[in-house]
Amino acid sequence: MALLGALVVIGLVLALAPRTSLGAQIYNELPVFSAVRTVNRFLALSVFVVPLLASIGLRQFPKKARGLLVALLFLELLPAPFPAQEATIPSFYATLAEGPAGSLLEIPATTDYLVASRAQYASTVHGRAILASNAFERVQPREEREALLRTPVLGALLTVRPDNLERPTLFGQTPTEIAVAALASENVIAVIVHERVLGFPTLRFGAEGPVAATPEDFHVLHRTLRTGGLRKERAGDDMTLYRVPPWPDARSAVVAIPETGWTRVPEDPRGPRRVQIQPGAVFSVRVLGNVSVPVTLTFHVREQGAPLVHLWSSAGSRPGIVSPNGAVSIVLGTLTPGSHTFSLSVDGSPIVVENLSVRNGPS
Repeated sequence: MALLGALVVIGLVLALAPRTSLGAQIYNELPVFSAVRTVNRFLALSVFVVPLLASIGLRQFPKKARGLLVALLFLELLPAPFPAQEATIPSFYATLAEGPAGSLLEIPATTDYLVASRAQYASTVHGRAILASNAFERVQPREEREALLRTPVLGALLTVRPDNLERPTLFGQTPTEIAVAALASENVIAVIVHERVLGFPTLRFGAEGPVAATPEDFHVLHRTLRTGGLRKERAGDDMTLYRVPPWPDARSAVVAIPETGWTRVPEDPRGPRRVQIQPGAVFSVRVLGNVSVPVTLTFHVREQGAPLVHLWSSAGSRPGIVSPNGAVSIVLGTLTPGSHTFSLSVDGSPIVVENLSVRNGPS
């Protein structure tokens, strides 16, 4: 009895532990536990043991009472209609098996487990990976997942953040102008939008955690994909397919990605964009196409006595050129196709800059 009771308690503790701060840390950091995708399965210990305890308790009842309980159990086993989830895979998924190698972005498979599970089921037809799927959140390296969420446009699509699709990126790039480039940089060949699943509203990331996505959220998302150059196809009820056009080798594009040390400052919509830069802030620049392009970092410092700013890269250090009016221009160099990482060294405390921008061409 004591052993069976202990198993019930162990199952409950293991299943509910992630709800506490200590338990969440254990599940995120400790080997074996960090690979557990669905902690609710630990309840199986309790589910198997509770009937055993119930049968032991049943022996303490009078015979007539036991007979009544057994009769109720038979009623429980009687067949009855039970609602089941539709398991048919939409036919358009078969068309995604063809074409160049690449992954799919299903929205909101990053924030909604139901969408993620259906997307993984559909992958048995097309055989492609689902980008940042919630179904594999615990087994995907955290650094890899966070890097996807930091990528402009891509991160906003994955988490369904329409506010980040209606304003320039941290480095001043317009989401619609770099939408195809951002997706192509992660080798995404198609975007599938699930607006509703089984009659339930889908979830997105809000300021205070997951919230229900509204029709207006999806309106912004659709507009960004459509005006960004993706080809729209109707996939079925409450689903839309967008094809990402192949990136031409002769065309160059630059996607700037903040890594660490960058914070967007709340701003007046009518005023300049403001960003706080920490000493040693790191960012990367991805160059698409087969042609090298000159790239320049610019921003404006309002503070009097602006600190010295240096750029560090694999090519060495170079100072920022500060004009008398506080404008700073740093030539990143002629960048070859691929990803390039830079660190911005600021002498002193963090600084707040305006109109931070990474663009093609010299200063």
